[in-house]
Amino acid sequence: MGFLNVTLLFGLAAAAIPIALHLLGRREPQRLEFPALRFLTQRIETNRRRMRVRHWSLLLLRVLALAGLALALAQPHVPSARGGTWLSVGIIAVLGMATAAMAAWAFAQQKSLRFVLPLAIAGGLLLLAATVWGAAVAATEKTPIVNSQRPSAVAIVVDNSVRMTYQTDDGSRLEIARQWAGWIVDHYTDTSTLAILDRSVKPTVAAIDLAAARRSIRRLEPLQVVQPLEQQIEAAAALVANSPFEQRVVYVITDRTAASWNRSATLSLPEGVDLQVIDVGSDVVQNRTLGDVQIASESVARGIPVPVQTQVASVGDFPSGQVSVELRLYDRDPTLPVMRDGKTVFPEAQVIDRQRATIADPARSDITLSLPPLEPGVHHAEIALSETDALPIDNTRYLTIAVNQPPRALLVSNNSNERRVIEQALALPGVSGSGSVDYDVDGIPMSELQQTTLSDYRVIGLLDPPRLSTAQQDLLTAWTQQGGKLWVSLGPAWEEQEEQTDDDPLIGRVVRQWRVPEPGHWIDTQRSGHPALRPFAAVAGNVPWQLYPIYRYWQIDRQESDVVIARYTDTQHPAMIDRAIGAGRLLMFTTPLPGIDGPGRRWNELFSTSEEYWPAFLLVRGAFDYLADRDPGTLNVRVGQPVGLKTADGAPHRYQLFAGSAAPVVVESSGSQVAPGPAAVAGNYWLRSSGETLGYSVNLAPAETDLQRISTDDLTAILGADRYKLVTEREQIDWSATTGSNAQPFYAQMMLLVCGVFVLEQILANRFYAAK
Repeated sequence: MGFLNVTLLFGLAAAAIPIALHLLGRREPQRLEFPALRFLTQRIETNRRRMRVRHWSLLLLRVLALAGLALALAQPHVPSARGGTWLSVGIIAVLGMATAAMAAWAFAQQKSLRFVLPLAIAGGLLLLAATVWGAAVAATEKTPIVNSQRPSAVAIVVDNSVRMTYQTDDGSRLEIARQWAGWIVDHYTDTSTLAILDRSVKPTVAAIDLAAARRSIRRLEPLQVVQPLEQQIEAAAALVANSPFEQRVVYVITDRTAASWNRSATLSLPEGVDLQVIDVGSDVVQNRTLGDVQIASESVARGIPVPVQTQVASVGDFPSGQVSVELRLYDRDPTLPVMRDGKTVFPEAQVIDRQRATIADPARSDITLSLPPLEPGVHHAEIALSETDALPIDNTRYLTIAVNQPPRALLVSNNSNERRVIEQALALPGVSGSGSVDYDVDGIPMSELQQTTLSDYRVIGLLDPPRLSTAQQDLLTAWTQQGGKLWVSLGPAWEEQEEQTDDDPLIGRVVRQWRVPEPGHWIDTQRSGHPALRPFAAVAGNVPWQLYPIYRYWQIDRQESDVVIARYTDTQHPAMIDRAIGAGRLLMFTTPLPGIDGPGRRWNELFSTSEEYWPAFLLVRGAFDYLADRDPGTLNVRVGQPVGLKTADGAPHRYQLFAGSAAPVVVESSGSQVAPGPAAVAGNYWLRSSGETLGYSVNLAPAETDLQRISTDDLTAILGADRYKLVTEREQIDWSATTGSNAQPFYAQMMLLVCGVFVLEQILANRFYAAK
C-alpha cells in the first residue's frame, strides 16, 4: 500500500487532541457526606458510570474521525490487482474492531467473563490476522503506478493462432501474450474502457471492468480457424475511436509470423488512435512438420494395399537429422467410441508402418507408407513423427478412407473391342495403387440384354447402342425407375435403324446428328463441382480438352429434369447429361466412348491412340463412380471446411459425433446425406448410429504452422509508416499516450467512513450533553 501525500500522515497526531482534552477536562468529584441522602448518592454513582461509558465512546469516535480524515487526505492507494486482497484485509479489520467494541461494551455492562472473554479473544485474533496479512501483502507488492490524468480507451488484440502454441523456455508464445496483456491492463483504472480481442468470430465489445478484462485474457485459447488479423485490428481501432475519451490506444500482441498477415492488405486506421505492436516471437526457431497426406482415392476396393504419401520438412538446427515417421491405424470396433465414466473411449491405434529419413534445414523429404488390405467400412489412420518438438500440432496428420466391395457393372455393346477398353478403364492397374480390380465387370452383346438379370448389377453401360426395341425399352426403364443407374454413350449405331417417330422413353428425342469441320469442337464443362467430374478436382481448369477434338455428336432435346454437366464449345448442345428417372439415374454422352472402331473412329479423338487419353479415362471413371455411389462423401477436409457424408442406406439416422476430448454431439442425417458442419479442430471424427459407423478426418493446412516471420518493411506497408510502434521489451512501451494507472484509490471510501464516524460522534455528543 502507498500514499499519494505521505506528509499528511503526520495529521494522525491530531488524534491525540481529544485524548488530551479529555485528560485535562477530568475533574475529581468533592466528597460530601449526606447520610440522609443515600438514594441520591446511588443515583449520582449510576450517572457517573453511564457518563464514563459514554465519555469513552465519544472519545473513540473523535479519535477515529481525526485519524480517518488524516488517512483520507493522504490518499491511500494499492495496485488494482491487489484491490480485492486489501478489501478483504479491511473487512477482517472492521470485523475485529466491531468484535472488540462489543467486548468492551459487555465489560462495561459488567457482563459475565464467559461472554466477554470469547469476544475479546475473537476481536484480537481478527485484528492480528488483518495486521499480519496486510503486512505480508504490503511487503510483497510493487509500488503501484499512479497517474492522475484522464482515463483511456484501450483495445488489446491477441493473436491466438495455432502458431502461438510454439513452446519457449518461458512457456508458449500464447502464455507470454497473456502475461503481456495482463501487465498492460494493470496500467489502467476502472474508469478506462478496455476491450480484449482475439482472432475468433465472436463480436467485439468493451469490457465492463478490469476484472472482466482479466477473465477474457485467462480464457484465451489457441484457435485453428481464425479471422484475419488485419480485420481484428481495424475492429479494435474502430471501437476505441468511438470512445468519448481523448486518449485511444490499440495494442497488438503477436509472434509476427508471416502467415498471420496479408501482405496485400493496407490498413486505414482512424486518426487519434495510437497503435503499438508487441512482438513475442523470434527469428530463431526449431520445428519439424509433416506435409499434406496424399492418397490415390478416398474410396478403395476391398483387399488392396493403399499407399500413403507425405513430406517431412525441418526448420532450425536439430542435433540429429534423423527423423522417424509412423503410420497408425485405428482398430474397427463397432462398440467404440463410447462414453464411459464421463470420458470418451476411442479404438486403439496400432503402428502398421514406419519409415526413417535424414533431413536437415531447410530440406524436405518425401515419405511413402502403406496401409494393408482392409475390410469394407470406414477406416481411420494417422501419420505422426515419433518425436515431438516445440510446435507439436503439425507433427500429426489424419486420414480416413472408405473400403468398398467392388460394385458389379454390366457393359452392353456389340463391339467387343470397345467394350474391352471400358472394362480396362474401370479396372486399370494402378488406379487404386495395385492391380486389383475396382469393378466387377461383365460384358454382353445387345441381343442378350433381355436374358440377363439386371437386378444383379449396380450400373449398366450401353456403348454405342442401336435404337432399342420396345421390350428392351420397357426392361431398362423399369430397372432404372426402381433405382438402377444407366450409362449411355450414343454413337453411329443409333442411325443405322429405320426412322421412328416415337421418342425413346429413356433417351428422349434425338433431334439430329451434327458434323463439325476441322478443327472440331471440344468438351466445355459447365458444372465442375458435379460428382461425375470429381476426378478432375485436382486439375480443374487445366484439362487440355482442345487436344481431343469432337467432329460428330447427337443433339438431344433437353428434358426439364436434365442437368447439363458439359457442352460442346461455341454451342448450347449438351455433351454430358445427368437425368433422374424415377428412383434411378441416367448419365448420357452424346458422342461415342470410346469410339475407336469402325465408323466411331471418325466421331472424336477422346480415346486417341496418338495422344495420352487420360481425360477420357477419368471421364469414364468419374461417371461410373458417380452412378455406383463410389463417392462416400468428403472424408478428408481442411479445418473450417464443410463436411458431407453419404449414409449407407439413404434412410435418416441419428448419429453421435465423437472427436477428441469433447462430449459427443448428436447429428441427424437428411436423406442420404449427413452434414456435421465445418470442423474447427484437426483430428479424426467418428459418427456412430445403431446401423453404421461413419467418419472423416480434418487437417490443418501446412501453411498454418509456417513460422517464417514477416519483415518490418512488409509490416510497415500494411500498417503504414509512422502509424505504429514495434515493441519487444516492456521498457519500450510508450505510456505517453496512456492516462490510467494500476493504482486502486481509497480516498472516496475513507472520506465516506470519516463522514459516518462524524455523524455518529454528533449523535452521541448530543445525547451526552443533553440537559437533564
